[in-house]
Amino acid sequence: MLKQRNEQISAAVRLLDTGICIFAFAVAYLIRSSALFAGSPPIGAWESMTWMIATSIVIHLIIYPYLGFYESLRLKSLSRIAADIARAAFVEFFLLGTLVFIIQAKSTSRYFFGLFIAVNYAIILFERLGARIFLASLRQRGYNFRQILVVGSGRNAMEVLSRFRRYKHWGFRVCGLLLEPGSRSKKPSDDFMARFGDVEVLGTLAELEKIIKKRTVDEVYFALDRVDPDEITEQITLCETLGIPARIPFGFFDLPHSKIEFGQMDNLPVFTFYTVLRTPLDALLKRAMDILISIVGLFVTVLLFPLLALLIRLDGKGPVIFKQYRIGQNGRRFKCYKFRTMAVDAESRKKDLASSNKMDGPIFKLDNDPRVTKTGAFLRRTSLDELPQFFNILRGDMSVVGTRPPTPDEVQEYRTHFRRRLSIRPGLTGLWQVSGRSEITRFEDILALDLKYIDNWSLWLDVQIIVRTAWVIFFGRGAH
Repeated sequence: MLKQRNEQISAAVRLLDTGICIFAFAVAYLIRSSALFAGSPPIGAWESMTWMIATSIVIHLIIYPYLGFYESLRLKSLSRIAADIARAAFVEFFLLGTLVFIIQAKSTSRYFFGLFIAVNYAIILFERLGARIFLASLRQRGYNFRQILVVGSGRNAMEVLSRFRRYKHWGFRVCGLLLEPGSRSKKPSDDFMARFGDVEVLGTLAELEKIIKKRTVDEVYFALDRVDPDEITEQITLCETLGIPARIPFGFFDLPHSKIEFGQMDNLPVFTFYTVLRTPLDALLKRAMDILISIVGLFVTVLLFPLLALLIRLDGKGPVIFKQYRIGQNGRRFKCYKFRTMAVDAESRKKDLASSNKMDGPIFKLDNDPRVTKTGAFLRRTSLDELPQFFNILRGDMSVVGTRPPTPDEVQEYRTHFRRRLSIRPGLTGLWQVSGRSEITRFEDILALDLKYIDNWSLWLDVQIIVRTAWVIFFGRGAH
């Protein structure tokens, strides 16, 4: 019943969003056709742009469910709702903008395109925030609430109860507590009673069926510190029989960096603990952005190659392209390409220069490296030496934004917690590169920036880093 109701609400919201999309299209077209844009080229007939509204509706109905766009607002904060909508707006802007570029829709006005996105998501933001505030206000007044029965009295149960008490706008009321199976005492611990003494103890887990039949219970939270698979399966089956949702909070896991995802593998329930915050759609969009940027980057590389190759050849013997094995995502080895900036015997001289390493940790870097050629110094200062890595990005070895790709000998010196930086594709640029990379000498500081990127990843963060990278290259700050 609950699932059917949620599906009905989700369908209604999608229908509403479709109407908003059509309305935003009409408003944007009227504004673009008005006297406000009298000095701009005339906009084409609205029929020539119906593909845009059709694509927008498809994005809303098919892609956005994967972004969690239509999940219940009950447990979402206002900032989370706004962030979700901003993320969705960015995704649609990226997808529609890519389509405009690919099909070269000359009849599509850039002003109209921007107005359509802005009006569409401004209305959706107002709708979502208004609904969230209105429903929260109702719940705080005693309407639209759900009766919750909590099983357990340990740390996990106290975590659940503290959240119900803190976020009253969720509309969850605890109707009672059942103690763990085998409890010798008929009341919880003194610590529990001191914090939640007002919660009525109704019995033990063995009395679950009797309690549900006697009281109004909308959901059961099995907040046990230790789970017996046989016993919990029996009780969840009972809830299933009675048509009551059963939830198992995992408060007993102390994993500060991990996210939890539930899925199925051929009908086998699987809980996944992961640190890389990325949905399949996010990964697809990031890869699409990598491909588009790498194609542009390779085009620039081809244009500059004759000149750069000539400069490198005139500065000394050796190949134009330097190839070196690097370590990629989860330990994958790949051959990384760069314009050669050092003498051909640079690797053999590395051991002799080890004592001059300015870096603290498993990474090698020198001030005024004697192995760097004059042309190489220029290429490094302008970051032109890294242009061939767009080929690595196109192949999928690297990403435009990520962590610095380490060498195999550096990875051999990694401590266990260092390896988390290998959990994503290495990047051409990253937080370290735009944070004054030559001024940072401790590997732990580099690691902190890498983990900050991994834990807070978003497409918008990638865009910010790309823009900041262009700024750093232009002014030459931190690149030596």
